[in-house]
Order: sequence, then structure tokens, then C-alpha cells
Amino acid sequence: MSKKNKLEQVFDEAPSWLLNLLPVISAVIGVIVLWATWYFYKDVYTAPSFRWYNWLQPALLVSAGLMCLIASRLLANRKTDGWDYLWLAISMVPIILALRLVIVIVRFIGFTASWLGDNVGQLADGTILDRISLSPLNIANIVVVLVIVLFALLRRVDKSENIPKEKK
Repeated sequence: MSKKNKLEQVFDEAPSWLLNLLPVISAVIGVIVLWATWYFYKDVYTAPSFRWYNWLQPALLVSAGLMCLIASRLLANRKTDGWDYLWLAISMVPIILALRLVIVIVRFIGFTASWLGDNVGQLADGTILDRISLSPLNIANIVVVLVIVLFALLRRVDKSENIPKEKK
């Protein structure tokens, strides 16, 4: 006796109208994702400055939309691979979010390196501090942040000293 996969379990337990509706839902999701990709990203490619990271998210969205359409066809034929394609398409969402986070980090590092390269002379002669304008209000804000950080560090040290050695 072979163990049933998720789709076979759904087919056994679900009403027939739901099984007939699942391919339609998958197709609608696929069409909406493809339309949204075209609608939201059509201006990105007509811009004069096309960056390397501008094609990553739309490419993943297009692949997710196509996978939903493939899943729709497979689910209509009651193939078990349709369920896998549908879940693969849905799992593109966290991949896209993680990719956007990586792009933000890479761009931040690039902007920081560029800014430091442009302003290294001002850092060396001290004129950058004049631009920051360390007024008494700004100094007070910095002191408040430092006190909060100091309290957090002291509390962490205090908690680590109170833990018995057996539980460490």
C-alpha cells in the first residue's frame, strides 16, 4: 500500500466542486501575476538608467505566473505534479522578499562606499563635523541614545550573571 501525497489526500477529502475550481483559481492567479508584472514594471525598462537589480523581481514574478498556469493545466488533468507546481509558484513570494532585502543591503553598501569615497577629504580635515552641526540639541539626542544602549547592555550582563551555571 503506497502512501498518498497531499494532492491525492485533497482529492479524496475535498468536494468535487472544489477540485473543479482549483485549476481555475490557479489560472486566475497566474494571469493576475503576469498582468501585475507587466503593469508595475513596464516603466522600469523604458527608463534611461537600467540597473542590474531591476530585472530580478519581475523575472521571478513571471516565472511564478507561468508556474501557476502550468499548475492549472496539470490540476485540470488531476496530475499530482500540478500541486507541486502550485506550491512552487506560491513559494516564490518569500524568495522575492528575501531577494529584495539582499538588494537593499548591497545598494546600501554601494552607496556608503561611494559616499565615503567622495567625502574622505572632509573626514580627514574635520569639515564634515561642521556640516553635521553638533548643536546642543543634537548632542543631547546622542547622549539619550547612548544611555539607552548602556542600560540595555547592563541589563543583559545582569541577566547573564543571574542564570545558574547548570543552565548555561
